[in-house]
Amino acid sequence: MPEAMLPKIRLEHLTFTGGGLEPAGIEFGEGLTLVYGGSNAGKSYSLQAINFMLGGDRPDILEQGAKYTKVLLGLTLGDGRQVTLERARRGGGLKVYDGLARDGDLAGRTGTVVSADHGRGKSGSVSELLLESIGIKDARIAATEAAQLVPFSIRHFMPYLAIDEDRMFTADSPTIVSPKNGPTLNKNVFRFILTGQDDSNVIEVPNEKALKASNDGKVELLDEMIGEIDGQLGGAKMDTLDAEIKRLSEQLEDFGNSLGDTQQRLDVAMQERRGLLDTLEADRSKLGQLVAMKARFLELQETYRTDIRRLEAIEEGGFLLQRFEDQPCPMCGALPGDQHLPHELSDLDRQHATALAEIAKIRRDMRGLEAALTSVEDEQATLNLRIEFLSGEIGRQGAVISRLKPQEATTRRDYQAAAERLGKLEAVWELRSRRSALQIKRNAIAAIRVGRQKAEGLMIGIDGPTGHKFAQVVRDVLTAWKYPGIEAVTWDERRQDIAINGRPRSQNGKGVKAVFHSAFAVAVMVYCRTNGLPHPGFVVLDSPLVTYRKPIHYKRHGELDADEKAIAGTSLDKAFYKHLAGLHDVGQIYVIENNDPPSEMPGGVKIHLFSGESGEGRQGLFPV
Repeated sequence: MPEAMLPKIRLEHLTFTGGGLEPAGIEFGEGLTLVYGGSNAGKSYSLQAINFMLGGDRPDILEQGAKYTKVLLGLTLGDGRQVTLERARRGGGLKVYDGLARDGDLAGRTGTVVSADHGRGKSGSVSELLLESIGIKDARIAATEAAQLVPFSIRHFMPYLAIDEDRMFTADSPTIVSPKNGPTLNKNVFRFILTGQDDSNVIEVPNEKALKASNDGKVELLDEMIGEIDGQLGGAKMDTLDAEIKRLSEQLEDFGNSLGDTQQRLDVAMQERRGLLDTLEADRSKLGQLVAMKARFLELQETYRTDIRRLEAIEEGGFLLQRFEDQPCPMCGALPGDQHLPHELSDLDRQHATALAEIAKIRRDMRGLEAALTSVEDEQATLNLRIEFLSGEIGRQGAVISRLKPQEATTRRDYQAAAERLGKLEAVWELRSRRSALQIKRNAIAAIRVGRQKAEGLMIGIDGPTGHKFAQVVRDVLTAWKYPGIEAVTWDERRQDIAINGRPRSQNGKGVKAVFHSAFAVAVMVYCRTNGLPHPGFVVLDSPLVTYRKPIHYKRHGELDADEKAIAGTSLDKAFYKHLAGLHDVGQIYVIENNDPPSEMPGGVKIHLFSGESGEGRQGLFPV
């Protein structure tokens, strides 16, 4: 036995309280506690109550204890802290109080509410409270071959901690946690208990149910999508869809070519008309300049003519002055009597010559002006002809444009109408293609047959060496109990159970199965406690020695089988109690029995006798 074992939990008291009633219950010894006595005294009910306080189902209320409304379970946790769990007999959550309450008095104490279910409750659960006190926290177990992980809870431990009559006598494996669980969970829970190795690091794969549900969901979703597409397709004619798309595509191409040609011709006509308009505007501008220039030339020509007439008058006046002195002065117009300084004849000659020279010069300028005027008039005539031509061309291009525009508009409308129609048909084609793809996908998923999923390489249950090692502990327990004829105890992998001398436990009589089942549970505690593995450190056994039953109990359990008779004739019961009493350092054991214990019981055993309704002393768990 190792020098130091992991912490354990100790049952201190089980107490029932009710308004105005004297508390009733049981106090447990540090090692072995025995409750025995008559039937219907509440012995087995105490096991059910312990199970209830550890998150189990609510037991039926006994008639004699019907007025007790609360259950208290006093515990010493693994860390040495003493607490009292309180729970209404009608069920619900629990409260945890510091300290023990053997007298059932919790007045003045403040409790903490915890959930009966692992992983729930703001302040945790009773399962987490107990497991963490013995060193188990956040352990997870693969419940299926697909490695679906579930939290390990105190409920997984209960088949190894509290064995009621039904489980004690059953031929089923002692490792079954619940009929609702599959074998994988049972095996992996047992493996975790015997090895301390959980499955937290195992990667979960989708299980069969999840995959099937996922596929069903996909098929349903695809059916909805296909239905929506069918609604959009309405009464579209699928049989002529491809031919119609081909015809409209060809028609659209023809419309496109025609529209392009018309558009090109219209563009050319408009471009040419624009060029003609620009040229016309430039010519008209130039023509205006020529008209203005001609007007200025005509005005200059008139000026020249006036100057010539004036010079000719001067030239003619000088001549007369020379011939007619008694005439007004041709130079200044002064009358003969008023002429103060008579002009010399030479002056008149010079004046005459100058006028003639000036007239000659002006006449030369006039001839140049007349040539320029003729040139302007010629250019003006040319521009008028071209303007007339351009106007005609512009009109003709306008006529072409007027003819092409309606044609272009008509062709464009036809093209757009054909394109719109083709677009709608192509949308239908897209929907049909999408529907076809979805239908193929839907049929493929619906045709998938989902088999059981397995996480590759997942270790399920204990291995051979561990099973052998555990079986040897069971053998040691049975040997300590002086079970007759023990030669070999082996681990039956197929049955997940032990076999004694090659015979499966399940093939023995009721009383022998109970002995072996008890040895199994005690061996689990010894195995864990002596190998440094977490274990609550207590075991409750109901009717482990039924093979020693008296004739009065035959009606309930039947006649003894041959193997039971063989055991009943031995002193196994004495060795049984002696061995269990000697395990007080390993763990605590609570035995419930109908039969009287041997007359010689080891010391240190806490014994309660429930005498029954007709007996003396304490008659049962509850006062009668």
